Amino acid sequence: MDTLANYTNKVNQVTGKNLDVAITELDIRGTLPISREQQIQQFYDYGNATQACALTQGCVGITLWDFDDTYSWIPYTVSCASILSSLGC
Repeated sequence: MDTLANYTNKVNQVTGKNLDVAITELDIRGTLPISREQQIQQFYDYGNATQACALTQGCVGITLWDFDDTYSWIPYTVSCASILSSLGC
């Protein structure tokens, strides 16, 4: 779980180097089948990622993979997935 402050800090780490950030194929990871608690957490995580981008000059946009976990590619291909995972999982 990342807070708004954590997301904003991660985005600022990149924009602070005079680079634009585009969050592409945003897909918040969860175990399947997804529980109600995980759905609620996803709601907050998507909101925090969106707010962090909106609050940070240099964040140029967000693209979602899909709106339904049925089509998520994450559980099948990614062992570590988080916003800006290159900055650390």
